Amino acid sequence: MYYEIEIISAIIGGISGAIIGALVTWIGIVYQNKRWIFNPAIEIRTKSIISAYGDFLDAFYRINTAANLGEKKITFKRNISKPLDDYLVSINKIEIWISSDSSKKLRKILSIFRKFSNEIFIANGKQPSLLNKDWEEFSKSLEKMKKIVSNEVRSQDLRDFIFSVKK
Repeated sequence: MYYEIEIISAIIGGISGAIIGALVTWIGIVYQNKRWIFNPAIEIRTKSIISAYGDFLDAFYRINTAANLGEKKITFKRNISKPLDDYLVSINKIEIWISSDSSKKLRKILSIFRKFSNEIFIANGKQPSLLNKDWEEFSKSLEKMKKIVSNEVRSQDLRDFIFSVKK
């Protein structure tokens, strides 16, 4: 009887050890799978936001230059319309990664850019006659965009890197 209890204890101990080992292995595999899934997703999200910021900057500076120097209708499509289209595509690409509030703000910035573009197109190679309020709204869009990117990029180190200015 005593030997039977030892044998049963050994069997139960072996089975419980195997179960615990299998459970720990399973937890490790699940954790690794989550890392394999989430790390690329975070990387794609961050790259998409940074890409949208780059497209925003391209459109912002091209519109700013055209507003200050004038833009001919012949080069308007290449110099302003294309960067605006690229910025719109970027907004559409990152909408799944950002909050709906940020998406609305990005689209508001796009509408400001389009309004300016229309004024530049109408001016046809001359400086557009924009109201001060319009210029202020346009120039504030850069700070608004920085704030959106800063809110959406979750890593403080990455935010510092994106907005760092080397002296």
